[in-house]
Amino acid sequence: MPPPAEITNRSELGHAMSTPKNPIVVDTQGNLLLHVNYSSSLTQYYRVSLSILCEQSTYFDSLLNGVKFSEGIAVDSKLSALRKSYTDLATVPPHELPTVTISDIDVGPPGGGSKLCESAFGLLLEILHGCLQWSIVKTKGYVRSIVLALLAHYAEAFTAIPSVSREIQLLWEKGYIRGNARPDAEVNEDKSRQKIYAGLILGLPDWVRTHSAALIISDSKRWAPDYEHNSDEDYPWDYLSGGVEEELHHRRLCVLKTISSLQSYFLELYTSRKTQCKLSYDSSPQCDSFQLGEQIRFFTRKGTLTLQSAISGVDPEPFHGNILKLLQSLKECPNYQLDRNHTHCGLRSRFIPRLEYIVPWDQVGLCLSCWKSGRGKHSWVENPNRAEWWYRYKPVPRCEHGQLYAKDMYTASQQEWRSLLEMHC
Repeated sequence: MPPPAEITNRSELGHAMSTPKNPIVVDTQGNLLLHVNYSSSLTQYYRVSLSILCEQSTYFDSLLNGVKFSEGIAVDSKLSALRKSYTDLATVPPHELPTVTISDIDVGPPGGGSKLCESAFGLLLEILHGCLQWSIVKTKGYVRSIVLALLAHYAEAFTAIPSVSREIQLLWEKGYIRGNARPDAEVNEDKSRQKIYAGLILGLPDWVRTHSAALIISDSKRWAPDYEHNSDEDYPWDYLSGGVEEELHHRRLCVLKTISSLQSYFLELYTSRKTQCKLSYDSSPQCDSFQLGEQIRFFTRKGTLTLQSAISGVDPEPFHGNILKLLQSLKECPNYQLDRNHTHCGLRSRFIPRLEYIVPWDQVGLCLSCWKSGRGKHSWVENPNRAEWWYRYKPVPRCEHGQLYAKDMYTASQQEWRSLLEMHC
């Protein structure tokens, strides 16, 4: 009979320290003691089932099942010896069970995330054994995005993604996991990165789409030219691997380039020799000059245009603020007019309809299914639109067609903002 002092529920444990004689019991029938070193000051012992670990995790199956590694040989030898003394291995005192040690699984700043890692790895073991009590976990606060991101990290590291993904998606459906990004909410970059990372691994498309859009729109400190990288303090999500980091940064630059091209389009119109005032008055040239001056003043005041000498050849840095706030500020463009006769000659009537075509929140987020099944087709980095894109008075479609249309618009080699009517005038 197992000693009565054993801890029988991981979720109720908190961070109490376990020992070989008093381990955390993940499986009461367990025939293996897992010794996990999170850091020099935090170590835990778990009573687990060898067969379940090997069935649910390719990593543990390779390590412990068979004669490929010394750990597996030692475990098999120890269990064979115990079977000679015990008819039921569930009655073996935990300190007599074969013990396997796992070290160096702490991630993030040295020693800074050990307790979070312990929570996440404990959840992994409970999920693999099918004994997770999520009502307790939620009450204890273990559903924090950083713990779920660490859980995703361990699911990948110990090749147990299918089992963990099924459980997490079930919890999502039951409402235990929420937290989609919203366009009107302040963005916490660390939390957004955690949710993108967890969503990519565990299959949470809403997290991937909304939080990648939030990161693209709000900008990342890692994308700043003067950012100093310290690999010793990295969490796995601080740099999103598999081309995702480059993809998100590139999408932001493409959106900024598109906004800039729209601004340049109107400035070029009013600096050309073609009259823009449609009234054909004697004062039409003066109207165009007035509109050009007001445009320059408006864009300069909003910080989207700088007047500087081109002699030095120094280019301004890209915009580092929130793109939605930038678009909102540009929509404040007033309807300037030279006098009461020149109605509808201003920038606003032509600028706003085109500006409203740029809706990055709905257009730039990473579509998980598109990325997984057709990255070469949907990646803005790998497959940009090398042709010209034409503005049209039609809403941008949603779903896959919307993703592809947005990619064609934002990555086009040239963006033509004239309407078909303007082309024939």
